[in-house]
Amino acid sequence: MIIQVSSANSAYAVSGLSVASEKTLYNLAILRQVMPDDCSVDNRIDLQQQKRDIIENFIKERLADADAKLDLRETELNELDLTEANLRSANLERAKFKQANLARACLSCANIQIANLQDATLKYARLASANLDYANFTNVKLSMATLSYAKLYRTKLINADLSYANLNQTEMSSAELNNANFEPC
Repeated sequence: MIIQVSSANSAYAVSGLSVASEKTLYNLAILRQVMPDDCSVDNRIDLQQQKRDIIENFIKERLADADAKLDLRETELNELDLTEANLRSANLERAKFKQANLARACLSCANIQIANLQDATLKYARLASANLDYANFTNVKLSMATLSYAKLYRTKLINADLSYANLNQTEMSSAELNNANFEPC
């Protein structure tokens, strides 16, 4: 099953969804339509929070299905709580996860190229064999994370906490590692 959510063009292409998932996508589509540019600031903030809640619930619900493969390219997922989410093999290219909580999440084999995870929490996350090329992991908490066989070519790991992380066979050529914490690796 492939689930595609694109915030850039308001497209939500999904096959094989449960009724609850279809309702979630319907609610998200309605929210996108009722958020005009001339909306008051208070209403826009409230609607944006509702949108975040709907997306967060949708992802958590769909990720209970181990066979679901999400396509979240270029999607804004900033500040979401995706603790223990199963994003295995997901396409997260250019996605924005600023300040998101992905603690204990499974991101193994995921495509996370050029994504922005600045200030995110990925403690105990599983990123084995993930492609993190050109991603921004500035100030990210990756302590106790598994990054074995992951690709981090030109990845920004400035001020990242990689303490106790499993970096076995991790490719980190040309990565920016200024002030990254690797102790006691």
